[in-house]
Amino acid sequence: MQELKLIQVPCLILCGDSDILTPPKYSQYFHTNIKDSKLHILQQAGHMVMLEKPQLVNQYIQEFIETL
Repeated sequence: MQELKLIQVPCLILCGDSDILTPPKYSQYFHTNIKDSKLHILQQAGHMVMLEKPQLVNQYIQEFIETL
């Protein structure tokens, strides 16, 4: 956790608001501690956001890639 500030590449962080395995507070912590990160917390999704909200996940990935 202390080494997150060493990450020097853009990062996309996706998390479900109902994720009990990796709660959103951890994604928020990553976002706060990774300089060039983008955070999206997906509503009505759990730990498997890529299966639960595939179109939204793809949209966020595409938008992220286009900003690089």
